[in-house]
Amino acid sequence: HFFAQSPCRHPRMGLLLFVLALPVMVLVLLYFADTILEFLKPTLLAVLDKAGRKLIGAPITYDSLHFNPWTGTVSLHGICLKNQPQFKTDHLVAVKKVLVQVDLMSVLSPVIMIPLVEIQGLDMIYEKFLIEDSNVDAVLKHLKSPSESTPKPAEPAPAAAKPGKKFVIGEFRLSDSTARLAVIGGGLGVPLPLPPLTMKDIGKEEGGLGGAEALAAVFRPILKAGKGALGAVVQGVTDIASGATTALSGLVGNAAELTGAATTGMSGLVGNPGELSAAVGSLAGSVKGGFAETTGLAKGLASRFAGKF
Repeated sequence: HFFAQSPCRHPRMGLLLFVLALPVMVLVLLYFADTILEFLKPTLLAVLDKAGRKLIGAPITYDSLHFNPWTGTVSLHGICLKNQPQFKTDHLVAVKKVLVQVDLMSVLSPVIMIPLVEIQGLDMIYEKFLIEDSNVDAVLKHLKSPSESTPKPAEPAPAAAKPGKKFVIGEFRLSDSTARLAVIGGGLGVPLPLPPLTMKDIGKEEGGLGGAEALAAVFRPILKAGKGALGAVVQGVTDIASGATTALSGLVGNAAELTGAATTGMSGLVGNPGELSAAVGSLAGSVKGGFAETTGLAKGLASRFAGKF
């Protein structure tokens, strides 16, 4: 009877119920956030796989994902950036833990503010064989910034699309990271520690970066740091190998000279026996002649003495 007399109260009552129920719904969603994320894991992995192939030319995976709604912190564990198909090692980059703090008040705005991104326990494998590009070089080509890329012919402008979300990262930190050199046929080298890395205000001057651009801005300096550290090791090994080759060539040359000298000496020895034999024959003849003369002289003296007596 009350509502029949006041039909205008129906929408107000519905709105009131919605306002009362909304906090309860939010609390339920927040309480079961990790459960929901685990349920959505196959979908999230598929999205990451697609994004990874577009961004670095290889899949990206993770083991677990957690979200703290009270602090706006997302933590990912066991992130793995795989290698492109032409490489043999297990991964390009593996990360134990990534912490991302999100300003929840900016989620609904065009530019999402991310106060902090921290990567802990990064392991990079630098794989290079002979003169071919390394796995790091291959990914850096994928991450090439638009300003560095070759300009393409002008194409008809596509229909205006809805602008995507952009991101500004207040601070990025990298700690407890290593890089290893992949030795073809010989396993992995000893981990080489990478220095800590800090960057600030990523995307601020541009008014925000797209998701792929923000990831590229973070990973490009990491890959370059690993390449710089291990590239020096590769150059050192190459220099040592070059020096060893030069030394070996010198030894081979010296051995050839020694062999030639020995051959010449042997030739001389082989020729000298003829001369030595002739000399020995002449000496023997002289000795024989002398012996004959001595014998004749002895006989003459004997006959004289015989006549005396």
